[in-house]
Amino acid sequence: LTDAGGRFVSEYHLATLSTMGPSGGIHVVAVGFTFVDGIVRIITSDGSQKVRNIQRDPRVSLLVEAGRVYNELQGVVIYGRARVVDEFEEVRRTLRTIGDMTLFDRADSWYVGANIPGKPRELLNFPGGVPFYAESCRTCAEDGYSGFELA
Repeated sequence: LTDAGGRFVSEYHLATLSTMGPSGGIHVVAVGFTFVDGIVRIITSDGSQKVRNIQRDPRVSLLVEAGRVYNELQGVVIYGRARVVDEFEEVRRTLRTIGDMTLFDRADSWYVGANIPGKPRELLNFPGGVPFYAESCRTCAEDGYSGFELA
């Protein structure tokens, strides 16, 4: 990625991700992403089709575009190999990066634990939006609450 391409990608947070579907067709979805230190990070639920596709075949392309009319259109395509990351601290760092793009951590709020003396300030909720959170909950339930111990 050129310096100009990196600057362009850093300014946007929505893109189109293409992966190889199970039947060999291209699976194309809109995603939110961060681009920090030359790394694209996308947060999604475990059971999503894009995760299953990447686990099977890591080849991906990510299209970041801008403009509304033809003479304003511009974009960058990143081709590469993705990996699914589920290590707690790495996911936590990614969520912190997303949180840093918001005003949540700048407020004395329960959202960041400001009501608990001595607690490090960090987002206590998921900043990806209610629809994504609800989909993640649904997928987790369908997978038998994978990762949870039910008593």
